[in-house]
Amino acid sequence: MDVSRTHINKLLAAARDQGWLTLEPRGGQMLLEPGFHQRLQHWIALELVWTWWLVRAA
Repeated sequence: MDVSRTHINKLLAAARDQGWLTLEPRGGQMLLEPGFHQRLQHWIALELVWTWWLVRAA
């Protein structure tokens, strides 16, 4: 599947504008913002608990 560089740059800029990540200029690293990283970890933990509950109930 081909995805244009322009599309990827727009998506990364939108994520940056939402406060989800920091972009280093000129193609450098992308770093998740600490608060967003913590929310992602919490979300994954909830998914694991929910899955465990479903398996246990089956």
